[in-house]
Amino acid sequence: MVHSSSLSGTANNHHSQENNQEISPITPDWPAVCQQLLYRALPCTSVQTQPEFVVKKPGRIPRSLKVIASEATSGQNAQISYGPLEFLDSLLTPIAEGGEKSRYLAIVGKAGSGKTIFLQHFAQGLWQRHQEGRAHCLPIWLNPSRFKHRSIKDYLFGPWLQEAMTLNGEISPATWQDSLQQGLQVGQFWLVLDGVDYTFTDPEQMSAAQGSLTWLKDSLAEVPTTPVLLSCRPDTRRNDPRGLAGFTRYQLEPLLYPRDVEIAIEDYFTADRPAPSENQGQPNALATNLKEALANPLLSHLRPYLLRPRRLMLCCRFWRDQPRDFPVSSGALYRKLTKAFYLWQSEWASSKPGQQEELAQLLGQLAKQMLGENQADHRPLSLAEVEKIFGKDSPLLRSALQLGWLMPKTAVRKGVWERGYGFADDTFRDYFAALAIADWHFFLDIYRHQYRIFAPECRGY
Repeated sequence: MVHSSSLSGTANNHHSQENNQEISPITPDWPAVCQQLLYRALPCTSVQTQPEFVVKKPGRIPRSLKVIASEATSGQNAQISYGPLEFLDSLLTPIAEGGEKSRYLAIVGKAGSGKTIFLQHFAQGLWQRHQEGRAHCLPIWLNPSRFKHRSIKDYLFGPWLQEAMTLNGEISPATWQDSLQQGLQVGQFWLVLDGVDYTFTDPEQMSAAQGSLTWLKDSLAEVPTTPVLLSCRPDTRRNDPRGLAGFTRYQLEPLLYPRDVEIAIEDYFTADRPAPSENQGQPNALATNLKEALANPLLSHLRPYLLRPRRLMLCCRFWRDQPRDFPVSSGALYRKLTKAFYLWQSEWASSKPGQQEELAQLLGQLAKQMLGENQADHRPLSLAEVEKIFGKDSPLLRSALQLGWLMPKTAVRKGVWERGYGFADDTFRDYFAALAIADWHFFLDIYRHQYRIFAPECRGY
């Protein structure tokens, strides 16, 4: 627990008795405050957890985690890749040399591609460099899903500042507010927004031509001198392209087999994870065996499913528990990935086996409906459509959202923004759909002239 004295600035308690100089008021020690709130806010990812082992810190930086500048904004540096700290230093170096900093930055990547992990290392690296005197900005980690109907400024001066004030009750609310306002004006903070896709906003605040990214960008106008780094998914940007206008965009590099995949496996099974004394040295053997299993030519068709860090980490997780024969089909692989997913999520969102089976059935019906409509426009299913399957005010729907199977999505259809729900990971959507499809006519409907068997999303069934 951090003592209140460590969260207040150095007060000038010395005063001259000759002129009765007043004691200076206590002010927030923002480095300590930002460190504590960063620690509280960091989510646990699949890279950070093991059965009965959860850490609230990024730990070792995955060597395969890299970003490259998007072609539209990269110029001659299109091929330069950066790890989280290399990326941070590339931004700080021009500032140290008297240049301008890039104020708005976006990391774009698909579900489970490593966006959260990248931002975590960026935020902690920024705080460390501030302590070393190499950066003048402090990270403020924000979870857009908690914004509700608030603008960024309202959220900062509302829930975020209220949480900060609990760290030191000796500082008056007015002093907290004035200090935060001054810090935002002089660029003392760097906002890190993880998962803009999960921004919940009041529909009444938005026009029919405004999406979450556009709303967020308009909200940033209230803190014009504050740099921002956010993450989002490609479909969010595709559905709201105006929202990232003026942002310097970067994208997560896809994992390549065998180089990146084997490096990620080695990083997962490392000695910094606790293991029983009788199993000392076993993690390296697990990594070697898993790499050998994936190198089997008969399993080459499964490798593309493991080219995103989250799925690969879930694979490492089930391999750690059951290091036996590797699955030989995509369905068998995803059964194990799904079980590992529930074990990972159970560390903060538990679910019972019976509930998991019921969820699988409902998610299968939902996925089948989405694939049946052949939604090339990525239109989300409306709440009414989802409630036809789950029921109104369904606890299972809330569970699917909490676990991360489903997520809120928005898309433009005929010039109007539609809000609803979609699957967070398209391959898990396809897996649940496959479980629900019991009739081959779904793929080859000669009466309706629908030949889904040739559709890209149906490959692998």
